[in-house]
Amino acid sequence: MTIGQQPTNVTNGAAFSPVPTVTVKDANNNVVPSTSVTATITTGTGILTNATATTNASGVATFTGLSLTGTAGTFVITFSAGSA
Repeated sequence: MTIGQQPTNVTNGAAFSPVPTVTVKDANNNVVPSTSVTATITTGTGILTNATATTNASGVATFTGLSLTGTAGTFVITFSAGSA
């Protein structure tokens, strides 16, 4: 799994900008369409909204509307997919 686009502007409670994208590939480096990808907070305390996206035919999951509500600080967000 690779992150294609990372947000550069995150405001408490607002959608990430630009919209994060993740590409999912299998062990043979083939894209994986129609699979669910989930974003979770692994460092920091807060709530993610719209934290699940499904990959398209090119294996790209686009997290439209992904937002984080929490206290100011440093956050690490991890993306995970099924057994790709």
